[in-house]
Amino acid sequence: MSPWHAFLSGLGRACAALARTWWRRATTRRALRNLDARLLADIGRTEAERRRECAKRFWQG
Repeated sequence: MSPWHAFLSGLGRACAALARTWWRRATTRRALRNLDARLLADIGRTEAERRRECAKRFWQG
């Protein structure tokens, strides 16, 4: 494998991993947004914490 091919292969894996992270954040925040007060309390989060987390964009950690 040439160095250029290895670089592109690694870059593709890194981009795929980043896309998976962004997808997981967006999906998790969408689910968090839909929890009722009882379920929110069950996971130990407050309404203020939910608002802060859901206000973030998918690329924000």
